[in-house]
Amino acid sequence: MEVIVRPEGAVVFVKPKTMGCVRGGKKGMEYDVTMSTLADSAFFTCTVLTDAPTGVDSVSFRCVASGAETRLPAERLYAEPKGDRWVYRLRCGLDSAAFASFATSASAPEVEAGGMVYRHKQAAWDDCREIYKLAKEIIERNKK
Repeated sequence: MEVIVRPEGAVVFVKPKTMGCVRGGKKGMEYDVTMSTLADSAFFTCTVLTDAPTGVDSVSFRCVASGAETRLPAERLYAEPKGDRWVYRLRCGLDSAAFASFATSASAPEVEAGGMVYRHKQAAWDDCREIYKLAKEIIERNKK
């Protein structure tokens, strides 16, 4: 995690992680999270690989234990061919409540994009959850 605190606000960048693909694909999703005191949201940026060009335009976050799901439109940063696959870089903003629900889930949540479903193994999720809770606390303590 990288933290930048200035008089005008704070930014927390949680370094990239890889979430394994559990349905619909072969390769994991690389993603990172950025939070700021200037926005009441967390930005989730991810890279998705598909076998063919497709209309990847949203990302879903599903808490497996509760069944709660949030589907968000995704900003497509770019789409480009790489070998025999396509690489999509997407970004979406989760409001504070949705991020808190995602980040504090006891069981590893699922993320769906481009028809593929991704999830951390539980031990990896336990580590991520602690990092996200700390990032959220840093932002909350630096709000004016």
